[in-house]
Amino acid sequence: MIGEGLVEMDNERARRLNKAAQKYTESAFESYETVWDYFARAQEGQAQLTQGLFEEAIEYLTTQAERNLHTSEELAEQGRRGQEAGRVLAQRSADAYAQFVDSLFLYYQESARLSERESKER
Repeated sequence: MIGEGLVEMDNERARRLNKAAQKYTESAFESYETVWDYFARAQEGQAQLTQGLFEEAIEYLTTQAERNLHTSEELAEQGRRGQEAGRVLAQRSADAYAQFVDSLFLYYQESARLSERESKER
């Protein structure tokens, strides 16, 4: 009887230990599961943040490239206009100089004719 009582106590103790171990295992599993869920959510948030930053960077770089292209086109157009203005200015300057030289020759030519007429008339 005493032996049976001890065996029963050991069985009861074993059941309690078993139950405590099972509760500890379940609690540890739930903790690990909770940590894993937080980790997964954090990873997901980090991935979304990274993707958002990447998309913003792509958008910014695309906008800058478009602006640079537009600015380059404007500069090229201004260069073409500047060349055309320089060409027109040079042409008009040459024409004005030619007219000035022609007027000098005309003046001297007329002066020579007038002198020649005056000499013939005397």
